[in-house]
Amino acid sequence: MVGMEQTLPSGVYSSIDDINDNGCTSLIHTIFKTPVNIELPAEKSEPIVIHLLSKVRDYRTRIYIPVHARYHHPVAGGGTVRNEIPVPKLNLQCPNRRLERCE
Repeated sequence: MVGMEQTLPSGVYSSIDDINDNGCTSLIHTIFKTPVNIELPAEKSEPIVIHLLSKVRDYRTRIYIPVHARYHHPVAGGGTVRNEIPVPKLNLQCPNRRLERCE
């Protein structure tokens, strides 16, 4: 099994429905450690922490997190905002604690 923790910055969001509807058949469980309000703008939102647990089949797993941009405070003259999504934390559960036997 693979466990993943992903933190999304306040400028973007995902929801449990988005993750469940994306067709990721190996996903076992998803936990949002942070409540999600998709209506809030970026300035009033907190970073979102998501924990996902997935099966490994044929030494592979696929985990997809659909991400949506939030509204940002308007700036005179327009412009863009960059949202940097950090690298996820990954945890592996292997039989007998042997990585070469991970399935």
